[in-house]
Amino acid sequence: MMDLTIAQKITNTLSLINGMLKGLSAGVKLSDIDYEKVVVYAISWAVGGLYEAAERFQFHDYLQSKNAPLPLNKKEHETIFDYYINIQDTTVEYLVVKPETWKPSPDKAFKFSQLLLPTLDSFRVDFLVNSILSQPHPIHSTTAFVQNGVLLIGGSGTAKTSSVLMWAQKFDPAVKLFKRINFSSATSPGLFQASIEQECDNKMGKEYGPPGNKLMSIFIDDMSMPFVNNWGDQVTLEIVRQLIEQNGFYWLDKAQRGNFKSIKNLSYVGAMNHPGGGRNDIPNRLKRQFFIFNMILPLSIEGIYGPIVRFQFRLDAKNHGFTD
Repeated sequence: MMDLTIAQKITNTLSLINGMLKGLSAGVKLSDIDYEKVVVYAISWAVGGLYEAAERFQFHDYLQSKNAPLPLNKKEHETIFDYYINIQDTTVEYLVVKPETWKPSPDKAFKFSQLLLPTLDSFRVDFLVNSILSQPHPIHSTTAFVQNGVLLIGGSGTAKTSSVLMWAQKFDPAVKLFKRINFSSATSPGLFQASIEQECDNKMGKEYGPPGNKLMSIFIDDMSMPFVNNWGDQVTLEIVRQLIEQNGFYWLDKAQRGNFKSIKNLSYVGAMNHPGGGRNDIPNRLKRQFFIFNMILPLSIEGIYGPIVRFQFRLDAKNHGFTD
């Protein structure tokens, strides 16, 4: 659903492998088959994660034809994308993706229209985003292939925004903050820079960051929306790329214009519609900053609404109404 270069797919694969293995204790080694499970799962999401539902079944069959270590005793409608990797001590196992049990908020003032219920997709987003964003930024790490962002693509109604908001609800506000920025065709580089600057305090010299030495995740919704100029550029996305890649941007104030302002302790999550059909794509220079995967529509609604109950209706001609 989005074109990526081979280099980007390899980078995504290595980044997810690193994210899944980061919890291993020093000196602990896994068996060859367990390492193979981690690699196969990472390839599945870095490459097959861009596909729609039908192609994901084909991708699973392809892995099966290559004798890849796939989940055992899976159901007929399941693929490797319906599982996640669980690493305990020296054991790696596939576990079925299951939504968390929903619990009502203790806040009596919550609004029904703002209610978010856990789903299979929100669980997948939670697992993948945490695997990627818990790694250090490549500028501050010897691991050059680590990314500092995750991008969700998908059509309308695939719960991209809701899944990210559910992920952010788990933040401890004493440790990590969340900032949502909605892009539109009118979003300019100056507006984006101002929205980031107002969330950051001066730390030391030209270094800035979220208040109280906290971490902050920036959620950029509808990332592909900014205006495309006559030369095919989206200048607003260029400052987004600069902020992610270089950890900062240049001062716009007249007194310090041209000096670089360093922004620390930020991570990034983006969401956008599928490119094509009149919708913008984003530049490869920005794509390479993100681990990208596709959100698909649910294959079954029973997990949302419960078992489907069918009723048969007949027209009551006398009363001009319906009876079951």
